[in-house]
Amino acid sequence: MKSRYFSFVASFAVAATLGFISLGNASAQTTQIRIDVEAPGAVAIAPSWGQFSATSNPLVAGGATATAGLELLAELGNPADLIGERGGMQLFGPLGGLTGNSSDSTVVTVNNTDNWFNYAAMILPSNDWFVGTGAQVPELDVSSLLGGAVGTSLNLVFTQVYDAGTEAEDFATAAPPGTFGFAASTPPAGAADPIDTIRLVDLSGANPFELVDMSDKVSVALKILQKNCPDLYAETCAMVSNIVPFNSTVLNAGSSWNAFGSIFLRVLNEKETWTAAYEHIVHES
Repeated sequence: MKSRYFSFVASFAVAATLGFISLGNASAQTTQIRIDVEAPGAVAIAPSWGQFSATSNPLVAGGATATAGLELLAELGNPADLIGERGGMQLFGPLGGLTGNSSDSTVVTVNNTDNWFNYAAMILPSNDWFVGTGAQVPELDVSSLLGGAVGTSLNLVFTQVYDAGTEAEDFATAAPPGTFGFAASTPPAGAADPIDTIRLVDLSGANPFELVDMSDKVSVALKILQKNCPDLYAETCAMVSNIVPFNSTVLNAGSSWNAFGSIFLRVLNEKETWTAAYEHIVHES
């Protein structure tokens, strides 16, 4: 079984990357475009919102207050209300979302008059952090793709992360990767953010997620599982590809269809032994 122990890097060059490639005209008025999204490193991306439009309409304005739709997307990874406010579509669904070091693609049909593209997605683990077009990453002019030759491409690289200003960032109540889109898995709401405006996150300092290393405890748990119950161990190996630690004071472990193959395990404290990891791995498997 392949087990990865992710930590969120404090200063990363890329938070998310979108690639666009023209597949040619579906008709004289529309063009089919393939959108590829990549979640690099430990950054997980919740189901995304995207919109092609005929006029410029940036999603994020510096110093603005998040709308109810953007708040729902930034806190719970749910783009439904933002679609209601602005139109557009959910990308990479219906389950959607990506764990770290993964990618996905979708094909959309775009009117040849819709020259502008806006995008937003919650990143995990966080309380209300997201990547999006606007103040720091301008909306993308996709006119070169519309009616263009097959293979015409563009890239949209997000190097900045926004704080929606709707919930204080303490990570104890942050949603771990893989729980987006499931109300039953949503942790309790955190405290209100004392600064209620959208702003850039400073990722240049100390790692806010802490460097996590539970490899010893997890390795011991897996070895004992293999020895005591080889059939269950074999099933676990077949079903689980990642064991991902996260910081929380309210959740012990989790898994979901959104991130099939991954188990999310709360960081164990110094007094907790391999038995806690053993219990959660078996239960979630």
